[in-house]
Amino acid sequence: MNILGALRALIGSADMANIELAFSLAEGQSVPLRELLAPYYMLWPRAEPPAEMSKEDLWALLQRPFLNLSNRKLVELPKEIGQFRALEQLDLSGNQLETLPQELGELPYLHSINLNTNRLEAFPSFLGALPHLQQLFLGVNKIKTLPKRAEGFRALRNLQLFDNELEEVSFSFFQAEDFGMLNLSRNPLRELSLFADGQFGQLRKLELSGTQLRQLPADIGLLYSLTHLDLSYNPKLEELPASFERLDRLQILESRNTPLKKLDQWLQRMPWVDFLV
Repeated sequence: MNILGALRALIGSADMANIELAFSLAEGQSVPLRELLAPYYMLWPRAEPPAEMSKEDLWALLQRPFLNLSNRKLVELPKEIGQFRALEQLDLSGNQLETLPQELGELPYLHSINLNTNRLEAFPSFLGALPHLQQLFLGVNKIKTLPKRAEGFRALRNLQLFDNELEEVSFSFFQAEDFGMLNLSRNPLRELSLFADGQFGQLRKLELSGTQLRQLPADIGLLYSLTHLDLSYNPKLEELPASFERLDRLQILESRNTPLKKLDQWLQRMPWVDFLV
């Protein structure tokens, strides 16, 4: 490990004594502080960073529970993000990230991460290691495929994948007990198969507007907790499967600009549903 790496590892302990030691060693080794602290300046929240970051500034930065790095034109996220051990919420939306460092999966308390409007092409499966991750926003990226199975994600409740490049979604994904919201809208989806083994039984809101689906999965009736389904703007979707009437908790079905047939019959069979056509 080079001197910069060793000093940054000291800082990463988030211990004030080690941060002081890193500053002292940097001075003794003639390492400019600005060079040592370059990743931390990049990870400073949206307010203007100090001209010279003090030991106290750095320690306080590493203790932050919320970090807003949105709209910063970031093309790379420093691996030092893994040193922000107190982080609970991270906003990286509106950047130019194509990849993410594996260290992002080492934050023990992170429960919400916003990666909307970036340039990600691969689904970050390694984030499944985050034990408390509840909200994962990946809308407006370039993700083309999803893994057939992803380990972890036990706490996940809300996954946003709208405006990507997904054509097929067919996977047994999460081990979460309370996975409640999934947004796949405005993907060029042609095939959807999500519901094997009932792993989506707790899903309450499913958004599928603006896709190329010709049919819904025949076993969609297994989504026994579903209350809101958005099927609007699906020009090729004409039929609802027979199991649809098993959705006895469904309250809202959005079908604007979708040529569903036999809607009158469905209205009679499911009078508890508000069909928004």
